[in-house]
Amino acid sequence: MEILLKNRTIETFTRNNSKIRPFCRYSASTSASTVALLLLLIPQLVMLYLTGCYSSLYITAASVLALTFAESINSILRKKHFYGATSILKGILTGLLLPSNMPVIPVFFLVLISSLVFDYAFGGYSHSWINPVAITVALAWILDVKNFPSFLITDEQLISHNPALLLIQNGSIPILPFDKSVTAYLNLKIFNHFGISIPEGYVSLLWDNSFIIPAFRFNILTLISSAVLCAFDFVSFIIPACYVTVYSLLVYFVSQYVHSGISSSGDVILAVMTSGTLFCSVFLLAWMGTTPVTTPGKIIYGAVAGVIAFFIVGCGTSPAGTIFTVILVNIISLLLQQTEYYFEHRKLSLLLQNKLSIGKGEQNA
Repeated sequence: MEILLKNRTIETFTRNNSKIRPFCRYSASTSASTVALLLLLIPQLVMLYLTGCYSSLYITAASVLALTFAESINSILRKKHFYGATSILKGILTGLLLPSNMPVIPVFFLVLISSLVFDYAFGGYSHSWINPVAITVALAWILDVKNFPSFLITDEQLISHNPALLLIQNGSIPILPFDKSVTAYLNLKIFNHFGISIPEGYVSLLWDNSFIIPAFRFNILTLISSAVLCAFDFVSFIIPACYVTVYSLLVYFVSQYVHSGISSSGDVILAVMTSGTLFCSVFLLAWMGTTPVTTPGKIIYGAVAGVIAFFIVGCGTSPAGTIFTVILVNIISLLLQQTEYYFEHRKLSLLLQNKLSIGKGEQNA
């Protein structure tokens, strides 16, 4: 009887209240997310221009041109609407994830062919079950491994307490001219109050680590972009947060134990600030159509990605490990999405049965 009264009350309120609408905002639209991602990638391109990395700009332009051409062909053959913004977004992301020493013309044909093939194989922009950018970059790595950099860190360096500092000291991560003054200011005004200090080079690692892959370079811009995208709900905060947290914990507690038998001493800064960990966690891992939709599903998705990254990316400076992490977790996401569908379908069936039983009770009354 109590359930019946509650249902009647809700139905009466819904019928009589003109402000109630049949739709609600669940998350930002795909179009809005695409525009937001594009706008937040522009500073990355500006920094490449200001630092004189014109080769990466040429590669990015070739990727954009190839994807635009491929999308035009697909729209004609499939008789569907042409979305230029999505082609530009995928092209920029692909270009930023390719090494700056790759030849431009092969990049154009690689991106063109892979886009034509994978769009048919995996679906369109927001309908793909696997990240199209990650697939293209992984194919580039397989076909042209020599142009991708190798790991900058060795097993011997991992045994040390601070591998990132070793890379800074041996010149693998160059120190920028303003690093010394900024580091001194931060130590004096902030870290001094906590009884700690940071060595020179960490500001350079955060600002521009000069890696050959552009997406790995400007961590401060990626952090700002992450904050904006998550704050305005263009990207689910849960997925990148779970991914980075699980990966960081594994690096800190497990990595050194594997190499030296000492736990709780892994270099999290090196792991997070290299290999494109931050960049891929926001711009690739939470790609439209490849992630679960429920909160538990997103938590599991991000956590599994963190575990996979630990085994593939290791403790950092990996050239393509994060890309393969995205691909593998996208495949696992299919199982998670099917599980979500099963439980949501079961829940809906129970609700409908409950509704039908209440309706029969009203008729009998």
